[in-house]
Amino acid sequence: MIDFLLNNGVPTGLKYYGATAMMMGVSLALVWFYAMYDCLKNEKDEKFRMLWLAVLLVGKFLAVFVYFFGVMLPRIKAKKAAA
Repeated sequence: MIDFLLNNGVPTGLKYYGATAMMMGVSLALVWFYAMYDCLKNEKDEKFRMLWLAVLLVGKFLAVFVYFFGVMLPRIKAKKAAA
């Protein structure tokens, strides 16, 4: 009980939760921006580019994983196989 009161009401195990959540949020935001950059740079068809950008903007972080596994990863593997 003393430990709880000394940490301003924050249990010891949750003391760094705010910093961890902030780092996770910043990391996910960077990946999200990179996915949009990759879409703008590598999508050749204008319709698919606009569609993927709309999906990335609306779907946020879930759409990033769909874009990564559905578009980016196969393109990376095809480039490695061609090289």
